[in-house]
Amino acid sequence: RLAGRQQPGKCFRLYPEKAKNDWAPIIQPEIKRANLTTIVLMLKRLGFDDVVHFDFVDPPPPEALMRALQTLNHLGCIDDNGNITEAGHQASRLPVEPQIAKMLLEAPMHRCSNEALSIAAMLCSLPVWLRPNDAFR
Repeated sequence: RLAGRQQPGKCFRLYPEKAKNDWAPIIQPEIKRANLTTIVLMLKRLGFDDVVHFDFVDPPPPEALMRALQTLNHLGCIDDNGNITEAGHQASRLPVEPQIAKMLLEAPMHRCSNEALSIAAMLCSLPVWLRPNDAFR
């Protein structure tokens, strides 16, 4: 639990007291805020076919799971019955989101692999156009 924030307890803070006042009262778990397409695709690849009833520690909203399933179906990673396809197996082997994986897998057919790799690199890295405030002092 969050000792000192939600219930009595000792907490040693490494930040100023005023920073604590700027935080939200309760922090939502990442799985309730994130895009679930990658998680659902990995579960499908591992053989968990019924991801809606998977025993998550903090279950995501059902709408988010349904959106992820719909997105994977549109990408061709799962079929209409919810089974993983060959494209889904290939996409799940790449260490990127399924949308980017689909782009990388389709690029050779359109003869634009270099461009797709550049786009994937830009989307998967930190912003290259920003620099720290004191970078050139």
